[in-house]
Amino acid sequence: DQKGQVLFEIKLAENAAFSTCVEFVKLTRNDAGEWTVTNLTNPIGVSKANGLEDLLDKYNK
Repeated sequence: DQKGQVLFEIKLAENAAFSTCVEFVKLTRNDAGEWTVTNLTNPIGVSKANGLEDLLDKYNK
């Protein structure tokens, strides 16, 4: 934030080191306009060279 405070920290698991893409967080906004941040840390693209393509395929279904 403006004061230099950490708002959200993500710790990666070891299996993320072998991925070409990592899905870090899920942002959700409720009816009151408040945001929720969910830590996902999902490694994507472990078996393929292009993890970003795998990530896009996940949400384009």
